[in-house]
Amino acid sequence: MDTFSRRRALRSLTVLGSAAAVACGAPASSPQARPAATTAPATSQWTQIWATVPDIVDPNNAGWPRRVRDFRGKEVAIKATPQALIADTLGLAEVTHALVPVSRIRAAWEGDILRPTSNIREIAARVPLRYASFGGAGGTEEIIAFQPDLIVFSQFIPAEKVQLIEEAGVTVVVSGIRSSVEDYKPMIRFLAYVYGEEANGEQLIAEIERRIKVVTAVTEKKREAEKPRVLYLDGGAWANGADTGPDAIIRYAGAINPAAKAGIKGSQQVGVESIVALSPDYIIVNPEGTDGAKRQELLTHLALGEVPAIKNGRLVDIHGRYIRAISHWAVRGLEELAKILWPDDFKGVEFKDFVYRQ
Repeated sequence: MDTFSRRRALRSLTVLGSAAAVACGAPASSPQARPAATTAPATSQWTQIWATVPDIVDPNNAGWPRRVRDFRGKEVAIKATPQALIADTLGLAEVTHALVPVSRIRAAWEGDILRPTSNIREIAARVPLRYASFGGAGGTEEIIAFQPDLIVFSQFIPAEKVQLIEEAGVTVVVSGIRSSVEDYKPMIRFLAYVYGEEANGEQLIAEIERRIKVVTAVTEKKREAEKPRVLYLDGGAWANGADTGPDAIIRYAGAINPAAKAGIKGSQQVGVESIVALSPDYIIVNPEGTDGAKRQELLTHLALGEVPAIKNGRLVDIHGRYIRAISHWAVRGLEELAKILWPDDFKGVEFKDFVYRQ
């Protein structure tokens, strides 16, 4: 199907989509069913908070429609409180479920439910509709047929997919997302404003801050000389250096990331010689992404025998859904690593998972 025919077919889906959604068990969206647009001045408290988020166009506006400037630099108007939204990236979906009740989420990517790296498997399973495709242009017709009133994509989604969905009349916001325990407030406040869940956004931020402070109250007191060298190997082979989520987790946990110290930025594949040169005291891997053969190689390779992490039995698992999370769940990676590195300081401390809106 050529591009013109495909777009014409997608426009047809906007007419047929309500019937498809009802047939799947979801209520159809209609202008009459949505809350009326209102304008309301923001209190000084919210104005001050929203003013910290450059992509909120008018921090004085607490009513609807609301305008935001998304990752593309495009100004987008959200006409009313979204009642049938889709968040099309796992990290965005994890934040969305923390802000919005399931009743307002129209469909979930099936990876939210099936992937071991997902922190929302149980709650996402309660979303009435599901779609299989993720990324690329695939699955576009399926998503449009669900008649969402808002779709939030990450910056990694191809522009063609965004364009096709917008041409079908669906409001689209492209949100930037980063994997870091350092850079969570702007994204949460941006999404909370888009969803009309600003109070829940501030509540989530307060919980994140509290949990991070429980850890850093201990780790900030550690002297540089006592900080261990911690190397995170994704898949047992890819070192995470500066500007990665695991790097921030390592630093906040009171440790040194030798990959970042060596000048590695982002994720870079490393061999045995590089691991020897980095000389980590701990090697962290995630069990979901590290196969048995790679783990066995790390444990038994003769050249690694004198690496402190291997010599002292400190090849340690932290779940990928924590250590690699691209949402506030990265805090759980921080908590787990801190307990591993400083067991006496956190003896008896129980770190629990985040709770989602029901």
